[in-house]
Amino acid sequence: MKIAISAAETSGDLIGAKLVSALKAQNSDIQIEGMAGKNA
Repeated sequence: MKIAISAAETSGDLIGAKLVSALKAQNSDIQIEGMAGKNA
């Protein structure tokens, strides 16, 4: 599965980072790409 994430501000960046961590914990083969800041 491939997922793309885009975050435009710090709060979205932090939520996206938590989402990526949770998705990776459930499926280590998942492919995630995105545009975000330093928290991702």
